Amino acid sequence: MIRVFDDVAAALGVSVLLLVSTLPSRADAQDPPTASEQERETARELYRLGNERYAARDYRGALDAFAGAHRIMRAPTTGLGVAKARLELNDLLRARDMLRFVADYPRTPDEAPSFEQARSEATALAERVDGMIPRLEFRITDGGGQPIAAEVKVDGLPVAAKGAIELDPGTHVVQVTADGYVAGAHSLDLTPSERRVLQVALAPLAVPPPPPAPPSLPEPPPPARDTASEGSSTGLALMVTGFSVAGLGLVAGAVTGALSLSAAAELEDLCDPNKNCPLAADSVRSRSLTTAHVSTASFIVAGVGAVVGVVGVVVHLQDEPTDTALWLRLSPLGLSLGGSL
Repeated sequence: MIRVFDDVAAALGVSVLLLVSTLPSRADAQDPPTASEQERETARELYRLGNERYAARDYRGALDAFAGAHRIMRAPTTGLGVAKARLELNDLLRARDMLRFVADYPRTPDEAPSFEQARSEATALAERVDGMIPRLEFRITDGGGQPIAAEVKVDGLPVAAKGAIELDPGTHVVQVTADGYVAGAHSLDLTPSERRVLQVALAPLAVPPPPPAPPSLPEPPPPARDTASEGSSTGLALMVTGFSVAGLGLVAGAVTGALSLSAAAELEDLCDPNKNCPLAADSVRSRSLTTAHVSTASFIVAGVGAVVGVVGVVVHLQDEPTDTALWLRLSPLGLSLGGSL
């Protein structure tokens, strides 16, 4: 019963020591802190606990205890304990940083002999750890093997795409992106002291083809010319115009001819048989001559109109069906044209 109580008390004591060790340190990275005697006692207990867990190969527990003691003391001995625990956990980068801190720790005249021993061990161990850290380089190309500019992230953090980078051993996820290319992702396992060149060939983004052009509609053909209809219309126009002019010319010629004959008869009455005429006969003679000229011109126009009408009849008959009947009639009122289909 007493032993169980002692174990519980020891466990509670360790918990209290770890809780106290999480308090923020009042010292910087170089100068040893000013700690109270109680804090120093806590650090000593944590350091002892760290050594016990390290010997038991509980490296995670050892790291927690050593880190608690180091936050209080910031001494070479506590720093060396932290570095050795991180080394066993393959946390090589932070282990090397702590080893360099211990190796460069400032010396004081009244320091403990264990400080110098910790410096010497940290210096030798730092060189060994530096050779254990894996290095990784990138060769990023396009599909044709030409180098391209790209952005690289390892475990979600951006890193330099050129030159070698240092990583802890273990599994890492590499993401590579470049404008105009499909992003690439790679998972790789690095072992201590490994030197690796990661070849990454990015495929160019597929350029979508242009949308197809809408089909062009064929232009409608020009309307067919109805040459027969045009010929028929031309023939009818010639007939109507020609025969109408001919009819009007005949009527005008007949009327002016009658007027000319009437004036000639009046002139004959005014003059004696010897052709002696009074002065009043001059106007009658002039009227007779004028109307005679007009009559002659009208008959000429009537003749031209008749010719045009006949041409129209010929054109029309060439473009119309053979059963089309046309007739031409001359009456006292003029020349009339008719027909039937």
